[in-house]
Amino acid sequence: MMKQRGGDSAGHFEDRPVDDPNGLADATAVRSRGIRRNALWKWKRSAFRDRPVLDPLLNAVLIVLVVWKISPVFTSPSLLTKNPLLWLTVPGNTVGWWIGSLAALAYLYRAWKKTGAPRRLAVDLAALGIVAAISVHSLLGWQYGTPTALPWGISIENPDFKYHPVNVYRLLVTLPMFVWLWRNDRLLGTGKWMSNTLTYCGMGLMAVSFFQTKSVLVFGLSAEQTVYLSAMVAGIAGSFKLDR
Repeated sequence: MMKQRGGDSAGHFEDRPVDDPNGLADATAVRSRGIRRNALWKWKRSAFRDRPVLDPLLNAVLIVLVVWKISPVFTSPSLLTKNPLLWLTVPGNTVGWWIGSLAALAYLYRAWKKTGAPRRLAVDLAALGIVAAISVHSLLGWQYGTPTALPWGISIENPDFKYHPVNVYRLLVTLPMFVWLWRNDRLLGTGKWMSNTLTYCGMGLMAVSFFQTKSVLVFGLSAEQTVYLSAMVAGIAGSFKLDR
């Protein structure tokens, strides 16, 4: 069972549980296992295989997903009073995603500091975690963007009204990034993984954000777009520093 947002032509949405005909939940589990196997294989080939820093990375991805999943309990406490089990079928929200990300980063910093892992190695592994978390999050359910007449648009209830599948667009950003990380494992520990991830994922996700409804925060940008712009700037600056 996953969640789908019911809506009308005026763009009013509400969360509704629907069947999972495409097996997205199963796909998420399979992809999570695949990410772990691939990471372990790469790790065994790297020059840092004697350092216990891979497990904290996988734990951090789980922290993001767990906090995202339980976030409706904190943003809508009435879920617990009306039906204590209802929150199990309710998808997480954007607030939970960002809080989970910050919690995961704090956990990684503390865990890797204890292992004495090189800073650039830790940063590059965090880049892998970021790409993995975004990919898994995009597989957890449909995420609707702005209305579209394109043939691949997804409908909610009325097939006459279609919306951009922004979670699919995000996967089109992260999958090439996974391929690049896989083919450039020799750069692990140099900082290049993180700088390129911030630059190119930031650009791709910024492009995707234009197909989402947004609330302006500053200079015409939403809070999410501000994060992506900051990521791009940090990635470009990091690349220049590493090339010096």
